[in-house]
Amino acid sequence: MAASSGYIGRLGSFDKAREPFSSYIERMELFFLANNISSSSPSEERAVQERKKAILLTEIGPEIYVTLTNLLSPAKPKDESFDTIISKLKNHFDPKPLEIAESYKFGTRNQKNGETISEFILALKNLSLHCNFEGFLDRALRDRFVCGLLDERIQSKLLNTSNLTFEAACKTALTMEMAAKNAKEFRPTATSNSASINSQKSYTRSHKPTQGRGKAQGSKDHPCYRCNGPHSPKDCTFKNAECYNCHKKGHIAAACKSKPRHKGKDGRKPRSGEVHEIEDDTEQVPDEMTLYCIYSVDSVNHFETKVMINDCPLKMRIDTAADCSIMSKDTYEQNFSNLPLKESTLQLKTYSGEILDTCGQIECKVVYNGKTFTLPCVVARYNNKPTLMGKDWLSKLKLDWSSVLHIERTKLGQVLKEYSSLFEDSYEGIKGTVAHIRIKEDAKPRYCKARPVPYSQKSQVETELKRLEKNGVIVKTNYSDWATPIVIVPKTDGTVRLCGDYKITINQAVDDEKYPLPTSQDLYAQLSGTKVYSKLDLSHAYSQLNIDPDSQQFVTINTHMGLYTYTKLPYGVKSSPKIFQATMDKILQGIPNCLCNQDDVLIATATVDENLNYELSCCQGCIKWGHRVVVPKSLRDRLLTELHSEHIGIVAMKSVARGFMYWPGIDKDIESMANKCSVCQNSRSKPAKSSLETWKWPSRPFQRVHVDFCELGNDHFLVLVDSHSKWLEVIHMHANTSTEKTVDELRLIFASHGLPEELVSDNGPQFQAASFQLFMKQNGIKHTLVPNYHPASNGAAERSVRIVKDALKKQVCAGNSNLSLKHRLANFLLKYRTTPQSTTGYTVHQLNC
Repeated sequence: MAASSGYIGRLGSFDKAREPFSSYIERMELFFLANNISSSSPSEERAVQERKKAILLTEIGPEIYVTLTNLLSPAKPKDESFDTIISKLKNHFDPKPLEIAESYKFGTRNQKNGETISEFILALKNLSLHCNFEGFLDRALRDRFVCGLLDERIQSKLLNTSNLTFEAACKTALTMEMAAKNAKEFRPTATSNSASINSQKSYTRSHKPTQGRGKAQGSKDHPCYRCNGPHSPKDCTFKNAECYNCHKKGHIAAACKSKPRHKGKDGRKPRSGEVHEIEDDTEQVPDEMTLYCIYSVDSVNHFETKVMINDCPLKMRIDTAADCSIMSKDTYEQNFSNLPLKESTLQLKTYSGEILDTCGQIECKVVYNGKTFTLPCVVARYNNKPTLMGKDWLSKLKLDWSSVLHIERTKLGQVLKEYSSLFEDSYEGIKGTVAHIRIKEDAKPRYCKARPVPYSQKSQVETELKRLEKNGVIVKTNYSDWATPIVIVPKTDGTVRLCGDYKITINQAVDDEKYPLPTSQDLYAQLSGTKVYSKLDLSHAYSQLNIDPDSQQFVTINTHMGLYTYTKLPYGVKSSPKIFQATMDKILQGIPNCLCNQDDVLIATATVDENLNYELSCCQGCIKWGHRVVVPKSLRDRLLTELHSEHIGIVAMKSVARGFMYWPGIDKDIESMANKCSVCQNSRSKPAKSSLETWKWPSRPFQRVHVDFCELGNDHFLVLVDSHSKWLEVIHMHANTSTEKTVDELRLIFASHGLPEELVSDNGPQFQAASFQLFMKQNGIKHTLVPNYHPASNGAAERSVRIVKDALKKQVCAGNSNLSLKHRLANFLLKYRTTPQSTTGYTVHQLNC
């Protein structure tokens, strides 16, 4: 059929990349209609359907036919009906879209860069097909169209129109787009007036073009000759002003005509390193632009930004005084040779009066911050010069000046990295200085109970208290005559700051310090003549100053977790600011141009180099930090060996070093040297033994008992002692110390005295046996095992075993060996139980009753 000439038009194959299948079906129906392929009676319907199927399978194309064959497999396409084939292909190529997903695509669709309004309208209509807007369709299209426009002028116009419909919005937007396009064609691409191009230096200056001569003044295009403002000279407020340049009245320095033509704003000739100033000179040469060439200087930081020009990224130097943008021919040939050069009547003159060869002008498609613009750019022959962005581009692009003027302080970053240990979040404190809080002699202690903490802040307060205790800022205490409630101050990061409410306690009793605090006038007076500043802000300022032990009781705080005493100077105490200021002034005394106000330290100098010199100085070839010599790496090992030659210890070595030398990490190096010395390690004193925790004295007899075995010759005894009354039970076990025998004897003892709450023993096999543990569990007795190899933990039983052994041995030595062992044991127990104990002052019998 494709080759047949008997049909009107051609259906063609289906291309899924160019149209949806539903569109193809519509074209096919129109093809059938144009060629009268339809049935006039039911008898002809089958033949017409077969004909339609044959046309479809013939025209659809080989790729789609293979797809259809796979969809119908194992059946053949020719064996299926026309409606079945259409249904299969439609479900495959045009599945029913999800309404929510389609609504999301529609609601987030905005006009793209370079997309015309007509294209944007068509895209919105296409996206709305499957959104099921129904009666809401017109409003949805209007809202998305207005909100998604790129042109702010058109958008603002539409927003100000009442009762706006989608059709009216489209008509207005298309009209404004066409008007803007036509208006550009009315304007020439290059002006006949001269312009100025000045490369901006790393410092800010406000350069204005010199006013042209022989022009009518006071009009919109010709500013006032008194101030360069957009008004008539007779209405100028500077009519009686005196010029700072020529000292004449009637104008200001910015519009002064007496200034040297080729000198900079500071009166000096431009240095080689600048780009270009262009002044009006229309009387001399029409269509001329004066170009003052300034070569790049590495030490000058220029303001630059990146833009996308015809899909090519380009870095341009910002020139706020240039009337036009310019690029070199080399840049044009390397990146934009595909753009046609248009003729330009504009001429550029160099500082020496030479005419710069202008190649022409190009129209650039500029993309910046997601917006697209079509802007002109002059192409000239000059080498090693930057591409300048002039006022014509700046007025359109609306640069993000906060990112353009961003200054990276690389030197500060190097200092922070090199001395990172000094900027750690530490509470180590100022060494060699303590604070003393003076209280009036007649002051009476004030103890305030803890204030309730809101449940929402309770966990935060507890976390902060634990953090302060861990860092040594506060310590737990059980008693204090002074106690101050806390005030909870929420911080922006979700944590809290805890402050003592000292105004109701010690602030009324503090004998205030007489030290003066600096005023703003004093500080500003010292800044005279300075330009470069280094500011240091102390971390946890007051917490770096230790308090002497006598003053710590006064700053105790009372919390829901108990009493805590500050070991560091806290905020809120009336004398704290003056104490801290006096300490800082003492530390910084003798350092010129160094100002201090509490925890803020400012070093103010006239130059950057002078500012850095206050950190380090040079004396006879040696670099000094304060009064200490900074030791180079090559000599540090020799000095460490000399410091440690007499093995004077870590503390003494640090004390000597702090008086004469310094390098980063010197304290750690001294500690490492001492810890590696075998002589120091061998002679080091043994660490103090930890204090023993004693068992709590029970409140009643047989509340806690201790048991152990005693061995004397071939005989074994089970010894049990009550912790409250010291009652002693000694059972002769003979040679049988099995678990069963032990349990039987303990059962008899408990039958006489009652079941104890707790039984303490060592880790003997009898006490670890499962049957013994079961006996303890069945009788509700807590069984406590003492640590291995630490018999002192069961000291009560160990002491009783020793008493029994000594008593039986002494009876043998005293000539009582003719008595039986049982007799001797009974004599000892009778005497023991009726003798007052040194620890209690009562007999065992009295306390056990």
